[in-house]
This record gives sequence, structure tokens and C-alpha cells, in this order.
Amino acid sequence: MKFKPYDRFLSAKDILAKCEQNQATYRSVIHQAYYATFNQVVGEVDNRLFYPVDSLTKQSSVHKAYLDACIDRHDKLKFDHIDFDTLETVIKDFKRLRGLRRVSDYELEKEVCKGEAELSIQLSNRVFESIEKLN
Repeated sequence: MKFKPYDRFLSAKDILAKCEQNQATYRSVIHQAYYATFNQVVGEVDNRLFYPVDSLTKQSSVHKAYLDACIDRHDKLKFDHIDFDTLETVIKDFKRLRGLRRVSDYELEKEVCKGEAELSIQLSNRVFESIEKLN
């Protein structure tokens, strides 16, 4: 059975709903929500949207490469293009998720709260919904 990024997203929701409310739970939720989103962005960019991804950037930071591919596409769109606002939402939410994930995964001295975990679920869900609308 093929792995689906949306299943990872659902797992993040389950972790938050069913596990003890503590730092480990919140950090796990943020991590899983981010990677569900990242996996979905990669799959859509590579297999449906066909945005060019810079191979040099991809070698040093695959996450930045896919975010940059979305930004580059957005920069080429006119304000009245059907995808302009939707792609802007994908980019903004993906950036926010990336920031939350960096704190969650690497800044262990910093406290992560339940609200940040809930926010990561909301952002991830919005990216999933938005990216499906893109042409």
C-alpha cells in the first residue's frame, strides 16, 4: 500500500486528540503536521503541478527547494490569476509550519504549547485544501 501524506496528517490529529498533553505530544504533532504538508507539496509539485525545482538548492536543502519552487511560480503569476491567492496561502502556511517545526525539533529549551500544536494542524489542513485547488 502506498503511503499517503494525508494519513500522516490524520496521525498528527490523532496524536493530539488521544495522547497525554505534554511537550512530547505537542512536538510530535508539529513534526508530523509539517512533514505531512511537506510530503504533499513535494508530491503535487513533482507529479501534478510540475513547478521547476532548482537541483542545486535541492542538494543543500530539499525543503527550501520546494518552497522556492512555489514562491517562484507565485512570483510569475498575475494578481488576477485564478491560482494567485491560493498559492499565496500555501506558501505562507508552509513557511509558518516550517518555523514551528524548527522550534519543535531543534529548540528543546523552548516550551512548545498546545496552541502551537493546534495551529500546526490548522495550517497543514489549509495547505492540503489549498494545494488541491491549484491548476
